Amino acid sequence: MPGWDPGAFPNAGKNVREEIQDPRVHLVFGALLLIVGVGLLTLTVKSTVELRDGAHTTGIVRTHHQAADDDRLWVTFTVANDEVTYRLPSTTDRRSLDDGDRLAVVYRPDRPDTVTAERDIGGKGLFVSSGVAAVGLGLMTFAAVELRQERRRRVRTHNGTEPSGSAS
Repeated sequence: MPGWDPGAFPNAGKNVREEIQDPRVHLVFGALLLIVGVGLLTLTVKSTVELRDGAHTTGIVRTHHQAADDDRLWVTFTVANDEVTYRLPSTTDRRSLDDGDRLAVVYRPDRPDTVTAERDIGGKGLFVSSGVAAVGLGLMTFAAVELRQERRRRVRTHNGTEPSGSAS
């Protein structure tokens, strides 16, 4: 089977590069990142508020549970005078916890299976979603400036002079 000849398509890479450098591509990609970031941020804030206002208690960390095959952490705590055991979210840092450790947890009273460690509320999710939204906004700003400069260059080229109202 013959190999691919890069010389057969000399403009292939150039066209892709030009398209990637097009400010309109940056604008669309930035808008998508901004929408995803704001959506994630909204969900994270909602979850954070629900948990922050939930029931606070102290539980006992379990590294294994008889009904589970995974390595996730479990926590045993008391709800309405009954001892229950639920899985902690995968975002809980297991390196700092051992079997039998006491852990401050929060859960929704109507759904104790929503248990999470107090120290995990908000933090990482808020940081990541805010970062995604900020990158999207920055990319959109960069693209808007580039589009504005491109428009000004076209006006100069078309008229042969500076556009009215512009400062040199």
